[in-house]
Amino acid sequence: MQWSIKFGETYAVALEAYEAFKDTPGYNLPTAIAERPELGLLESYYLGEFHTLGTERVNAMSEGAIPVTRIRERAEQVGDDDIEMYEEIILQVDRAYLTMRYEESERKANAKK
Repeated sequence: MQWSIKFGETYAVALEAYEAFKDTPGYNLPTAIAERPELGLLESYYLGEFHTLGTERVNAMSEGAIPVTRIRERAEQVGDDDIEMYEEIILQVDRAYLTMRYEESERKANAKK
């Protein structure tokens, strides 16, 4: 799921660009897209839920975590039978997302030095 978190937002745009330019000599599909992993039905479901819940983040000085209360409410709203598992999966994906965002901002900050 890390690939989808990192590239998911730009994936559709990149595929459209590829389709538009695929017949141009020397144009190749970007490696990140060509080597994308396939997600199963369950992974796709939770990734979709993660993206839906991403709009509930608290943003102050930096991007915050998805509130646990909102995760639980969403689990109940969609009728998930195992709220604890739903919560744990979303929290794990969110931690991975926030770690990737933090590391990306650190790389950018260090590159400016």
